Amino acid sequence: MFKDGKDPSLSDLLIALEAVLRYFSSVHITIDAVDESSPREELLKVLRDLATDLRFSNIRLLVTSREYLDIEKVMEEVSTEISMRNEYLDADIRLYTESRLATNDKLKDWTEDVRQEALEALCIGAKGMFRWIVCQLDSLRRIKGSKAAIMNELRNLPKTLDEAYDKILEAIPEEDLQIVVSALDWICFNNKVFGRKWIDSNVLIEAIQKDLSRQSRCAKDYRYDVDFLRELCGCLITVTADVEFDFCGGLEISFSHYTVMEYLATSIRFSPECCFRLDKSTALSERASIISSEAFQYKIGETRTLENHRTSPTLTWQFDFGTYCSLAVMKMIRDCEDVLLQNEELAIMLTTSHHSRTHPFDTIHNMKLSEDGEPVVEIFLGWDLDIVFYAPPQPEVRILIGFLYLQAFKLADSMLRKEGCAGNLLQTIVHMGYRFDFEESIQNFHLPLMSFLAATGSDSFMGEALHHLLTNWHEAIDFRCLLLDFVALHGHEEYREYRSSALPACIEMCRLEELLDLGAETDAPDFVVTPLQVAVACLDQDGVEILLEGGANPDARGNPAAMNRPEHTILRACDYLSGMTPLQICRYKTQKPCLKALLDCGGIFKGFVNDRLENIEEISGRIEAMLLKYGAT
Repeated sequence: MFKDGKDPSLSDLLIALEAVLRYFSSVHITIDAVDESSPREELLKVLRDLATDLRFSNIRLLVTSREYLDIEKVMEEVSTEISMRNEYLDADIRLYTESRLATNDKLKDWTEDVRQEALEALCIGAKGMFRWIVCQLDSLRRIKGSKAAIMNELRNLPKTLDEAYDKILEAIPEEDLQIVVSALDWICFNNKVFGRKWIDSNVLIEAIQKDLSRQSRCAKDYRYDVDFLRELCGCLITVTADVEFDFCGGLEISFSHYTVMEYLATSIRFSPECCFRLDKSTALSERASIISSEAFQYKIGETRTLENHRTSPTLTWQFDFGTYCSLAVMKMIRDCEDVLLQNEELAIMLTTSHHSRTHPFDTIHNMKLSEDGEPVVEIFLGWDLDIVFYAPPQPEVRILIGFLYLQAFKLADSMLRKEGCAGNLLQTIVHMGYRFDFEESIQNFHLPLMSFLAATGSDSFMGEALHHLLTNWHEAIDFRCLLLDFVALHGHEEYREYRSSALPACIEMCRLEELLDLGAETDAPDFVVTPLQVAVACLDQDGVEILLEGGANPDARGNPAAMNRPEHTILRACDYLSGMTPLQICRYKTQKPCLKALLDCGGIFKGFVNDRLENIEEISGRIEAMLLKYGAT
């Protein structure tokens, strides 16, 4: 059914559940907040079936809900009621309410009889809900009228939390409501896009001001700060110290309770463009132009490199709305590429450099080289940017590298399709560093971009990029040296033994075989060392066999006089092999310098390289036999 692209029916799901239950003596299922399911008729029918149908007799079912008549009617016949209200909970609610009435700056000024009346009314109306009490106390403290106004409010308390939230929003003055909605909308957007409950207070306040400015409203001369926001939003938000980002210098703001977000998601009082009812991709789509505009206007100065970064060891980074928007654009590129492509103007902006704009890739790259910016990138995006520049390449190349790294291949293709662009971009010389598998050590590369992608193609991020280009842009690629660039990091043994621990590049298709099929050279006069020499020195018996079957000369020695020596950390560690035959490399046991260079790459490479070192005699013997089989002398 999944393969056919069909959704299972309710009957199909129950049949599947029945089949699964056969493997268990008893299964405990908890379903919380049935009252929040809408519509819930079908859910109630399923609950009744689970409780009464003999097929599900080994299920032990616990269901929670607030008191609603339709739910009670269905459940009373098939269940035992356990009230969540009890004397201890009621006593705690009473104690909390009494304390708040006595200590709140405004409520404590009420007369004793009014406070006592409020205490009794609130404790009766709470029905076990602390959250309901919090909302009512916040509403009551805002009453500016006489005792009669307070008593009238107590006689008309909302029955449910949803009614309480309705009442809170209805009480906000019209001129302030847009500020509150904007604040709630950005908190919701932040939650859906970044998966984080909080948003930095400085970012949120700036975002609200931008919203008001865009909507051409004459904003009042307010002092926009956290206290102002806390007063307007009341019990809908919580403000706490920014314990995770003490370098941001602000406070963090979130919904005060999960029910606030649930209420906003179901309420019909808000515009459809609000993020409350939107999924992640739609939320990004609605905000794409706003966020991108802010990100491209952000000023960061020159593109930092490892060299100029070292001259300023105390770089700081101001976390503000511009930074936030740059991070959001990166999320869009990584997670919702199709959303960006639907907006032609935005797609052009993302794929074209311009001296008057700052591309978000440059912003994030500079943040990575800042002491306090790096953790922001990792925490917000959930992944590390493992590329650093020793010298910044032309802007188009930086943008293309970013798209390829994030696997935004449709945007990358859009750049490469520009007339005469693909070959030039892919052969541009880049001077870069790359961290394999989140290691601290950086491997250095100074070579054409396509060679860089081949040299890093065993890593999960760049492996996908390499495969995409080989599959879709082979006509624009110079394949001559790619085999040599790639071969050192090739390996099959992890895949063969552990399956899930495979080197990413060769899980679905061996990149070495793919490069050979596309015409990459196994031997050339300008190779200091040949791919076969490197594979032998790296004890890659699978690679040796593939190269020999692909026509590699088993006696090739490389060319010590070759002038073409691109900077490539691992290949330069193999230069000493030049002039030696593959058989000599095996027999003289000269592999260790190459293997040490692989170990320096860290990560998954450590596992298979250590295995090779432990079995160096055995593997060398097998490789030697293989070379002799193919005519080595």
